[in-house]
Amino acid sequence: MPTSRQEFQTEVIDGKIYAIGGYSGPLGTNNISRVGSLSVVEVYDPTTDQWKTLASMSATRCFFQTEVVDGKIYAIGGLERKGWRVSR
Repeated sequence: MPTSRQEFQTEVIDGKIYAIGGYSGPLGTNNISRVGSLSVVEVYDPTTDQWKTLASMSATRCFFQTEVVDGKIYAIGGLERKGWRVSR
């Protein structure tokens, strides 16, 4: 997956796997990580073994839910966080 992340959602449409949102961040000093929620959407095609980055969501989200309805993915709820600190 091109974007390292946690607490993201996945859905499958037409055999392709969509990785949506979540949060990520580089390790800082003193075992502290700066993390922020993401808006990135990527799709994996197992037939070609390739990832592709799609248009981002309109807001960053983590800890949310997704569902597929009529071939469209809907993202519902969650948190929009930027730059909070998490002890590791």
